Amino acid sequence: MPRTTTPGEKHSAKKVAGDLVREIIRKSFAATSLEHISELEPVSANTLHRFRTCPEEGPTLSHAKLDTSGKNLSEIKQSPWNQALIYRIARQAESVARNTHSGSGSTEPLQQSEWDKLVADKIYRILRKAHSHKRTDDTSLAKHSRSLRDWKMTRRQAIATIEQQDCKDNGDIEGYECWGFILYAVTVFGIDGMSDEEDDEENGEKVKSVLDLGFRRPEFRTLFRSVDSRDVAKGQGGRKFRRRVEVSKIVERQPPRNIPCVFLSPGFQSSSNAVPQEAIQLEADLAR
Repeated sequence: MPRTTTPGEKHSAKKVAGDLVREIIRKSFAATSLEHISELEPVSANTLHRFRTCPEEGPTLSHAKLDTSGKNLSEIKQSPWNQALIYRIARQAESVARNTHSGSGSTEPLQQSEWDKLVADKIYRILRKAHSHKRTDDTSLAKHSRSLRDWKMTRRQAIATIEQQDCKDNGDIEGYECWGFILYAVTVFGIDGMSDEEDDEENGEKVKSVLDLGFRRPEFRTLFRSVDSRDVAKGQGGRKFRRRVEVSKIVERQPPRNIPCVFLSPGFQSSSNAVPQEAIQLEADLAR
């Protein structure tokens, strides 16, 4: 007849299980302690996309990462990625405990639901802390994003000015007019007409995902890429650039005021935004 587990033994078993879960979580994230996990880099948007289309691309226990991309804490907790991670950690802890318990004569191990709760409680505590950091960082991130867009605008203006002067010195009238148009376009778009970027990962390499702007005519993405290619060796402060990867993700932002209609994507165009003659000329400039 199986021996009945006393309340004291059950409490002791939960404590041992809790210690085991903490150690598995710590090792999975390669962290010195659970307190530091909330500060680690979250899973990338590309990895999450692959996971949504192919569940086999889900979290592993060798290089574990959390999904903190939700709009609020409840959404972050219920993230399919985080739930899959909780499940895998719980099954790993359950397996280790079962093997340790086998033939040892100790008390009965915890039930599956108890392992799930133990792991979930600890992961949710980490996510709560990470979300708190994220809210604090959002203001700094917004400032950084605006600073990056300002830098892009200033740099493109500088490149266009230098190139235009070179064309003038060399008697290249067509080049002079072309770079004059580019300088005009960058200035008209202003800071809010420059693209945003996000940290991402591609095949293990840290990259910058360059987002698209919903209001901006798509040809400008190609045009500005050409401008940027004039000098891509150094980033802000002389640091080396991470490789830029253009992605289809669109930033929904209102276009700058008084922007010519021809600069806008079809969904944002309005006949009242531009003088027809000006629109015709800009169409010709973009086609060159």
